[in-house]
Amino acid sequence: MGLKRIRLHDADETPTTPKKTKPDLGPTLLDAVNDPDVFLSSLTNPEDWAAWWAFVAAIFAYDMTPDQLALFQKCTGRKSPPSKQVKEAWLVVGRRGGKSRVLALIAVWLACFFNYRPYLARGQRAVVQVMAA
Repeated sequence: MGLKRIRLHDADETPTTPKKTKPDLGPTLLDAVNDPDVFLSSLTNPEDWAAWWAFVAAIFAYDMTPDQLALFQKCTGRKSPPSKQVKEAWLVVGRRGGKSRVLALIAVWLACFFNYRPYLARGQRAVVQVMAA
């Protein structure tokens, strides 16, 4: 009545971690911003947010319009925008610069349109937390 040890993989095989598939995001944040049924109706003058849309395009590695690319280059001093979504972004924004609105918009979009299933175990629930000081 001893325990039998079972090998889960052959000795010459190295165990691998399964690759996570790229989650389906549905509409991009910029698509959602320009859709009157999603976010457009909550913006009083969308043209005033051009700098923020260039920032969003940069952090999510979206294709940029020529105007967004020129603004990105002017503000960052970089020749080309990121080729993949960034993991972290640091912002220096003055009072009344719109940072709370844009970051809340990003959080709502991530909560509503991002598929977290590949990252969760069965029964887990994803939570998008927003904190401000």
